[in-house]
Amino acid sequence: MVEAFAIVFSPTFRAVLQILVIVLAAGLLVRRKIVTEDQIKAISALTINIFLPCLIFSNILKNFAIDRISIWPVLPLGTAVMVLFGLAIGTAVFARDRKQKKDLIALSAIQNGYYLILPIGSILFADRFDDFKLYCFLMLPGYSPLMWGIGKYLMCVKPGEKIKLREFISPPLIAVISATVIVLVRGKTFGSSMVLDSAEMIGSAAIPLGTFILGAMLGGIRFNLKPYIVDALKVISVKLTIVPVCVIAVLYFSGLGRDWPLMASFFILQAASPPATSLLILVKHYGGNEQRAEAIALICYLCCIFTIPFWLAVWNTIVSHG
Repeated sequence: MVEAFAIVFSPTFRAVLQILVIVLAAGLLVRRKIVTEDQIKAISALTINIFLPCLIFSNILKNFAIDRISIWPVLPLGTAVMVLFGLAIGTAVFARDRKQKKDLIALSAIQNGYYLILPIGSILFADRFDDFKLYCFLMLPGYSPLMWGIGKYLMCVKPGEKIKLREFISPPLIAVISATVIVLVRGKTFGSSMVLDSAEMIGSAAIPLGTFILGAMLGGIRFNLKPYIVDALKVISVKLTIVPVCVIAVLYFSGLGRDWPLMASFFILQAASPPATSLLILVKHYGGNEQRAEAIALICYLCCIFTIPFWLAVWNTIVSHG
């Protein structure tokens, strides 16, 4: 049992640390004012609007073989259920102060879906990374509307303020829906072509830039953590404990983990991931309790150095002795 745990915990811990080195370097550049906030906004806009959509569009058209991933609807539906479950538990945990702390409900439920998970997956599953990337992209229809809709409402929206429908739509979501529809209508993937290869080349910048943006966001956070420890522990109890435990239980009893091991690992990484950095971007852009959100997010990211490898190792131990 210990061996089954260690055989996954050690490489996953090293992978998270490897990503952390890049994150720390980016954070240091921000703190030293070598990289400015305006430059980070520009890099983030390029990543969200160009690089990530190119990566998504090219990879789905080239690699999304419907007969090979026959249960692909599980990805967006499962992700949506996971986030909604986290929102429900978060609402219960912060029920007494729901109006004053509704932003903490979002932090308890909406995970870092790709900025952190994609680079970790590229290290842990290098030989199956094309499939892992597809899982990340195909989950977006269930994730993106919740992130930019409910996430924005909980983090930023004041009483009486309305959210516009177009705010639920993002370039990555457009890319994944359009590419998926093309493959479903055509019935098969596209081969290599100059256009798709060029789009993939442009999109390849998304993963390292996403990691850099994550570090830059965390690097700009003020280290005034003490006033928020209690709230952070509540967020951690939901996002990094209750949600992963429930996801592991569903994967085990549904048989999905046995039949689709890579997809199971993907869902566990998503469940054990800390809050989305996009939530912090929303607070910066639209207003909200920026200092509290940033402090709690930073604490969660420090904890995930251990929780991500821990839950993946727990899953491997369960499967090995199941």
